[in-house]
Amino acid sequence: MPRILTFDFSKQEVEKLQNAGYNVHKGSTGLLAADQGQYFMPCAIIDVEIMLFNVRDEAISEMSNRKMSEGSIEEMPFLFHLVEEIWKKGGITILFIDEGVSPQDLNSIGVEHAGVLI
Repeated sequence: MPRILTFDFSKQEVEKLQNAGYNVHKGSTGLLAADQGQYFMPCAIIDVEIMLFNVRDEAISEMSNRKMSEGSIEEMPFLFHLVEEIWKKGGITILFIDEGVSPQDLNSIGVEHAGVLI
């Protein structure tokens, strides 16, 4: 089974995937209220074949203002490198992008030309 990493999905959403038999880990940028301003990377970037990322405004650009959660195995969710690593091994990255997310946020994870900056 492929190893799936989710970012910024609720605990209930992740549990639905786990209950369906998938190998899923829950990561966070620390944006959601439930994450209490702490980002969390549950596994090494080399251990992920599929990433599901619920991208919200300021989730990426403001991550440096948040603290690392206890138990996070990396100092920061290095999202650009994660997307790159998944791509190199033929994996899949699916972004669920909320309206109003800055193209600069997406550029920082390697998704270029996602919109026009005024």
